[in-house]
Amino acid sequence: MSQVGGRNQERISARERRSLNVLLVGKTGSGKSSLGNALLRAGGRQEGAAAANFDAFGVNHSFCSSSVDCEVAEASVEGRQLTVVDTPGTMDSNNRERALHEVANAIVHCREGFHVILIIIRVDCRFTDEDRAAVELVTRMFGEDFYKHCIVVFSHGDDIGNSEEAFARLIHEARNATKFLNSLLNQCGNRFVLVDNHGSVEHLLSRMDSLVQQNRGATFTNRYFAEAKEALRQLRPALQSEEQQRREEFNRLVANAGKDELVRLRNELERDLQRIEEAAMKRAATDVANSAILNGDTCFPGDATVVTPDGPVQLRDLRLGQLVLGRKGSSGNRLAFSPVYAWGHRNPEVADATWLSIRTESGACLALSPRHLLLLAETAESAACAPRAAPASQLRAGQSSLWTMGPGGLRRDLVVCVQQASSRSHRGIYAPFTLSGSLLVDGVLASCYVDCGPLTAPQMHALLAPVRAAWRVWPAGMAAVGCPQPGSGGGMPCWVRLAAKLTRALSEA
Repeated sequence: MSQVGGRNQERISARERRSLNVLLVGKTGSGKSSLGNALLRAGGRQEGAAAANFDAFGVNHSFCSSSVDCEVAEASVEGRQLTVVDTPGTMDSNNRERALHEVANAIVHCREGFHVILIIIRVDCRFTDEDRAAVELVTRMFGEDFYKHCIVVFSHGDDIGNSEEAFARLIHEARNATKFLNSLLNQCGNRFVLVDNHGSVEHLLSRMDSLVQQNRGATFTNRYFAEAKEALRQLRPALQSEEQQRREEFNRLVANAGKDELVRLRNELERDLQRIEEAAMKRAATDVANSAILNGDTCFPGDATVVTPDGPVQLRDLRLGQLVLGRKGSSGNRLAFSPVYAWGHRNPEVADATWLSIRTESGACLALSPRHLLLLAETAESAACAPRAAPASQLRAGQSSLWTMGPGGLRRDLVVCVQQASSRSHRGIYAPFTLSGSLLVDGVLASCYVDCGPLTAPQMHALLAPVRAAWRVWPAGMAAVGCPQPGSGGGMPCWVRLAAKLTRALSEA
């Protein structure tokens, strides 16, 4: 994480109302870094010619992910204390967990939140899967409320001659051709602008000021910003101790140092103190990212319904030991009841989780987390075989089929709609584990597990065999560790958190 420009705490405190924290989001080659530099240089005329020629962010002219760290830069721009965070190229790479770590890094370095989030898209390119992936990744960590602080910036306006007429035509065509882009612009309140990265950004700065005023100066924050503050608070004693040791060492060395040696030692001290601070920041970012990764596998909302021998029960009311309907065995289309022996997640307070809504031809509708596994009905004969599981995010309308509840048992049912569901329409996150490894949720057959890279659902089920065996022998004792206490571990039992970390380590090995 690089930083440019010293942060004068007294000046910022006196002018806090004029601070402007900005996050740049977009795929590699979209023009994020160029736009960030243009925003920072906007104060060059007021603050010296050197500022106008300074580039805080390295610009990558290829479409290959090159940056591996978020970058932070600051400047005083026409009375604003501007802080710009440039997200890395890894945001559109295949390593989503690494990208989440970098978003967490940005949060740690801007813990008071972002006034404005700029989503950058090249005006001369169609809206691609990479553009969509970058937006979805931030949505996964921030939730839908972040759209209130968003402006969509179409970069490289000089490629269309900065023509407003050509821009209007392109936007009209793109909105008709790409549902996700049209939805994105609508969610952002139709706030979008065209910029020439090599020219003026005054119009964009004006739009940013208007948005800040519209939000009454409030920054976007969520639980992860609070977690970043708490992580640093817990690290502070160790950080201060390490800094004190380094200062004491410096004082011993300078006792007999000459003038030149003193300068060198002071420079080394400053570098070491900065290294210690950055190490603490990275540790805090790791804690936040791990929380986001675990909470991203939230599974089902509290109003999702399962079937018990006594009738339908919402997950928020389900208890350990209750029987729920699922698939009997690993194959066939027969259903059977199986007890819930543990929770992967059980947190009724979460209201900003990311959900996908899946609807089938028969009318079954299910909300679940993008990485949760559903059992595919790939052929008419596959009911007799162990079904393949796929994360909800990989389902395709008109192509994927699922198993749903029918009059005579499980039936093959075509998926007709896959879309993001509003986080505000659901509350709570729940992930019950059954002895069978499956359960029928809102009429759709689902696995109890989430996508964990190379590990399949049967392999994950096998790994938990010792836990199931312990539950059979001592259900009361396992209930104590299988049900998380309110407010602890993000709604996850400690053993589940350890198992998730072990699974990620195996996936990365």
